[in-house]
Amino acid sequence: MSVVSPVEQQFAAYNAHDIEAFVACFSEDFTAYRLPSTSPSLQGREALRAFYVEHRITRHSARSCSRVR
Repeated sequence: MSVVSPVEQQFAAYNAHDIEAFVACFSEDFTAYRLPSTSPSLQGREALRAFYVEHRITRHSARSCSRVR
């Protein structure tokens, strides 16, 4: 598998607004940080799912992302 493949899978899921495929790209114990804070902003796949459902995927259905080459 290419190192680019997981990123492309994540982008494809996000752009398709497929929350299940999107969160499947992350581990169960996923932790996110918002710099410069040293405290996690999200912990766990379920927290990631809740955040993206509330703030990204359903709210901004016209948004998309792409890989910069």
